[in-house]
Amino acid sequence: MYPEQYISDVFTYILNMSITGSYIILAVLFVRLLIKKAPKKISYLLWIAPFVRLVFPFAPRSFFSFFSLGIFNRDVYSSAVHEYVPLSYDYDFSPEFSTGITPAQNMIPSTFEAFTGSPEYSANPLQVILFVLACVWISGIFIMLTYAGVTFIKTKKSLSTATRLEGNIFESENITAPFVIGIFRPKIYLPYNLSEKEKEYIILHEKTHIKNLDHFSKVFAFLVLAVHWFNPLCYLAFTLMSRDMEMACDESVLKKNQGIRKDYSASLLSFASDRKLPSPSPLCFGESGVGKRIKNILSLKKPKAWVVAAGLTVLFVCTVAFISNPQGSTVVSGKVDTALDKAISQMILDEAGDSRPYFCKTEGHKIFGYSEKENEITVYGYMSYSTMNFMNGYLSSYNGSGAACPFVAVFSKADGNYTLIELSSPEDGKRYGDSIREMFPAEFKKKALSPEKYKDELQEQKFSQAKAVLKAEGIDCEIVSPPDTDVVLMENHDAQKKMDSTELFSTAYYPMFVGVVMYKQNGVYTVYERRADNDKGRYYFAAYENGSTEALAHAFDKNGNYIGREKITVKNFFNYEAPEKDTDLYYIFDESKMTTKAILA
Repeated sequence: MYPEQYISDVFTYILNMSITGSYIILAVLFVRLLIKKAPKKISYLLWIAPFVRLVFPFAPRSFFSFFSLGIFNRDVYSSAVHEYVPLSYDYDFSPEFSTGITPAQNMIPSTFEAFTGSPEYSANPLQVILFVLACVWISGIFIMLTYAGVTFIKTKKSLSTATRLEGNIFESENITAPFVIGIFRPKIYLPYNLSEKEKEYIILHEKTHIKNLDHFSKVFAFLVLAVHWFNPLCYLAFTLMSRDMEMACDESVLKKNQGIRKDYSASLLSFASDRKLPSPSPLCFGESGVGKRIKNILSLKKPKAWVVAAGLTVLFVCTVAFISNPQGSTVVSGKVDTALDKAISQMILDEAGDSRPYFCKTEGHKIFGYSEKENEITVYGYMSYSTMNFMNGYLSSYNGSGAACPFVAVFSKADGNYTLIELSSPEDGKRYGDSIREMFPAEFKKKALSPEKYKDELQEQKFSQAKAVLKAEGIDCEIVSPPDTDVVLMENHDAQKKMDSTELFSTAYYPMFVGVVMYKQNGVYTVYERRADNDKGRYYFAAYENGSTEALAHAFDKNGNYIGREKITVKNFFNYEAPEKDTDLYYIFDESKMTTKAILA
C-alpha cells in the first residue's frame, strides 16, 4: 500500500466514525433531557458512548442497538465498520455514499459524477479527493495540538513563581482562576487574594476532580476533539461533557459535605461576578459553566430512589445501545463445513476447464461467510484457479482466473451433499462496484473490493496442490509464478506472423516463447519446443516424447518461410537449458521503452 493510500484510508475511517459519533451525540442530547432530574453523574457518564464511537471503528453487536431503529439503513449498520464513505474504492468506479438514514438517503443521490472513475484511469477520482481532504485533516490536528502545546508551555512558564501552600496545592499571582495541571502528578493552582472559605471549597472541589480521574477524562476528550476537529457536534459534546463533569463534581462535594451549599454557591458566584477566565490551556483542567452550576446547586434536592434507579437503567441501556451495532442478518462469517468446502473446490476446478492438455488443475478460495435458507446455502468469497504445465524446466500456470475473483455461489443441500445451482461474479469495468454492492452483503463488500489482500493466500493454496501432484508423480521440479510474458517478438515481425499463421502446427501446443513446454497427454509427457539455431539461420518447432534424444522438427528460415522437416538433437525436459541472453533472433516488446530487446525466457 502506498503512503498516500494509507493516509486516505485512515482519514476515511475517521470520517465514518465521526458520522456515527454525530448520531450518538444527538441521541445523548435527547436522553439528557429525559433524565434531567437524575444525578448529573449519570448525564456525565452518558458521554462515554459517543467518545467510544469516535475512537473505535469496530463495535460489538446487540439485539437492541440504537442503529436497529427503522430510520437507519441496515446495509450500512449491519457491518462491523459503518461505511458512509466507501472504505474500498480502488476497483469501485462508481462509489456509493450513504447518510445512514433511510429517509435522508432517499432525498439525495447515492453516487455523484464527481467521484465516478473508469478502469482506464490511473487513479479513482475519489482517491485524489480523499487524499487532499486527508492532508487538510492532518493539518487541522497539527494546529489543534500545537495550540494546546504552546498554551500549556506558556502556562507552565507563568507558574514558575508559584508558591506551595501544602502538598500539591500552589498559589500564583499570574492566574485569575483555579485549575489543575498535570496528568500523573496533578497539581492544584489557586489565584491570590482568595478568602479562606473560597480556598476551602475550591480545594475540596479540585481534589474531588482528581479523585474521580476527571483530569484524565478531560485531556482524553480534547485529544478526541483534536482528531475530529472538523465536526461541529464534537465541540458541542466536549463543552456539554465538561459542564456535566463540573456539575457531577459539585453534587459529589455537597453530598459528602452537608450544610455548605450556601457558602459553596457564594464561592462560585464570586468567580462569575469577577468574570474570571477558565484555564488558559486545553491541557489544563479549570472551572467552566459557573452560572449553570450555581443554578443546579441551588435547585439540588436529594433524588428519590426510583429516579436514581431509572436513571441508572437508562444509562446502562443507552450505553449498550449506543456502542453496539445491530445483529447481523442470516449471513454467517467464518469457515464452511468440510463437505461444502469440497463442493466449492470442485466448482472452481470445473470452472477452470481447458480444452488443451495440462499437467494439473489447481484452485484457491477464501470464504467470507454464507447464508442459509431452507435447503439452499449461499456462499460469498474469492476464488482463483490455474491450469498448470511445465515451461522451461519449471511448473507454472499458463491459464487461469487471475489473482482473485469475487464470487457468490448458491448450492442446494440434501443429506449432507451440496449441488451447485448458480455461480455469479461481478461485471467488469465501471459496473464492477455496483455489481459488488448488489451481490454481497454489506459486511463483505469491502473484502470483495480488495482482491490484492488475498492474492498471496490463494496463490499458496494453488502451489500446495501442485506440489502434492508433483510428489505423487515422483517429479522433482520447481514451481514458479506465471512468467510476465510468454510472447516473443522476433527481429523480423513479419516473419514471426508468417510462421505463427502456418497450418503445420497449432499454437495451442507449440509455445509462443523461446524454450519448451511439456503436457501430459494420455499418460505420456509430450514436449513442444521452439528454438533458434543462429549458425544455420533457422527457427525450429518440434514435438516429441520426453526422454527422446532427437526429434523431427519443422524448420523455417529467418524470413519465416517454411523449409521442411529437419532432425534436431533434444534433451530430457528437466535438463533443458534456456537460450543465451545474447540470442539475436528472439525479442520481446518493451512497452516502457517502446523498443525491442533480447530476452532469456
